[in-house]
Amino acid sequence: DKVTNEFVKAVQAKVKKVNGRLTALRKKEGFADAKYGINNKGDVVLVADEAKVEEAADEDFMIAFKRSLLKLNDRKSLLDLQLKGPVTLAEAVSGFINSLKKELEKKAKSISIAISESGLPTLEGIPDDLEDFLPSLLVRAYKLFMQLIDFVKKIIEELPDMQPKIEALVEKAKEFPSKASSAASSAGLSGMQIPKAIKATGNNVKALGTAPGILKQLGDTVKDTSLQLADAATGNKADSAN
Repeated sequence: DKVTNEFVKAVQAKVKKVNGRLTALRKKEGFADAKYGINNKGDVVLVADEAKVEEAADEDFMIAFKRSLLKLNDRKSLLDLQLKGPVTLAEAVSGFINSLKKELEKKAKSISIAISESGLPTLEGIPDDLEDFLPSLLVRAYKLFMQLIDFVKKIIEELPDMQPKIEALVEKAKEFPSKASSAASSAGLSGMQIPKAIKATGNNVKALGTAPGILKQLGDTVKDTSLQLADAATGNKADSAN
């Protein structure tokens, strides 16, 4: 499909860029035999004399090559996700947490996960300068994850106050149909306009009457989402029956 083709083109463009950098790298002393390899995670890596790679770690050409390789793997990961198709929330969060831990461990950093009073996971030990520790794709994923947590938390906090207000509004609205005829006349409506107005009022009241049920469904959905987030983040399986 068109979207997948765009992902493929993005990977191909980055491959071309990395190939150019690899050609230039092979011209450097000690890197004539440098080539690509695939690690056990499926990422593209540089295969070369480790001592030479370490020696050149702070050189501009090596920094540029590793940056291009990182972006290639980012794009490859996006293409992999596109080819695999939709994933569940739990799968996405679990994959994100595992990737986050592994990347931070490479920099001698670690995070811990706790469950807050709202039942949502909180990540502790996240560096302030996250961009210096993680690939750009993971930084974006982290920001999206935190936005999701904040959104769910806000709904959880506001739902208890919303239910009684909605129920009171529904009770008040039940009075509207009996007053619709006089209200329509007072508004200057006449002829067929009055029956239409009365019918519209009845339909609106009926629709409003479903609001408490919709609100309950929202509450159930938010509760399920909270459980999924907590389970996926901690690697546990919580009981969602209560």
